Amino acid sequence: MRLIIAEDSALFREGLSGLLEAAGHEVLAAVADATQAVEQTRALRPELVIFDVRMPPENTDDGARAAVTLRGEFLDILCRVRDGGSAFDPELVLEIMGAARQNQALESLTSREREVLALMAEGRTKIGITQRLWLTARTVETHVANTREDHRSD
Repeated sequence: MRLIIAEDSALFREGLSGLLEAAGHEVLAAVADATQAVEQTRALRPELVIFDVRMPPENTDDGARAAVTLRGEFLDILCRVRDGGSAFDPELVLEIMGAARQNQALESLTSREREVLALMAEGRTKIGITQRLWLTARTVETHVANTREDHRSD
């Protein structure tokens, strides 16, 4: 698991980092204050952030408030998934699309089918795709079905 540790006690922070890394997890950053935790989380996009509740800069509930700030971005993603969309890391989408360019089965797709597939990879819902491409829901369903049929022939 890719994670960030936000803890103002250097001894505890380093000990926890070592423990988690020994267990096979990747500690992307281990920071001493809430401001750094928010910055690093936005930059590195970990799967999990471990926050100390009381930490600098104010030594009150900075860690808890930082977690709430970041949680808003997380809830947006959950709502998108709940509504039928999906959530992919942008780097993964680029990797998929790069692999798609090399895959002959995907080359056989029409340009519109590739557009629909790319929007699906971005996490857009069927409704979002219809609005973006000015298509009917049935047309989007047809394009999606065509992309699936092409994958089965591999």
